[in-house]
Amino acid sequence: FWKKEDARLSVVTTKKFGKLRINDQQYESWCDVKTIVVDIGSNSCKAGYDGMELPYKIIKTVSKQNLELNLNNIYKELNAYSANLPILICEQLQGENRLKTIEILFEKYNVPAASFCNSSALSILSTGRETGIVLDIGHEHTQIAPIYSGFHIPHASQIVNHGGKDVTSYLSSLLIESGTLYEGYAYPFSNNYKYLEDMKEKCGFVLFDFDSEI
Repeated sequence: FWKKEDARLSVVTTKKFGKLRINDQQYESWCDVKTIVVDIGSNSCKAGYDGMELPYKIIKTVSKQNLELNLNNIYKELNAYSANLPILICEQLQGENRLKTIEILFEKYNVPAASFCNSSALSILSTGRETGIVLDIGHEHTQIAPIYSGFHIPHASQIVNHGGKDVTSYLSSLLIESGTLYEGYAYPFSNNYKYLEDMKEKCGFVLFDFDSEI
């Protein structure tokens, strides 16, 4: 957890109750202060506020390595006062570019506080559990992460360099082999490729007993 030392954080006291002021925004109490939750993936950026069941905005990732540009696009999509709020960054690997991220958040966006949490740990906590194994399938990678008492165990985690894009490519090859599509119909990031991704997400499912269902 990081807190900006020079953030204009003060409590304004009245006769009846205290009011909290963060970067010129006034709140009745800490319970009213929303936290921005951001998950920057290799294919899309998800952003919203704590307490929401679904992301408030989902936008295309420009490049996962270009953190500043992705954050800039996220803040453009969120409400105008969002730059005054604390932020929680979801991360897959612990410690990746943390100092650089904190520098950008404090110096450019003037956030009052920032924190990081493993995305797999957040996933299992969202189900009401604290311990288990999370299979997180992203666009480019798949992570198998054990979580114990709400904490990620890095040395026992594994990352496989296969993800959703490989399933889409396989679907494309099957349709080409069957004569449904022609060669070169869907290149990655083209409009036709988006149709294949939509087909995969709406029609695809997991076989619990592969041998009996094929």
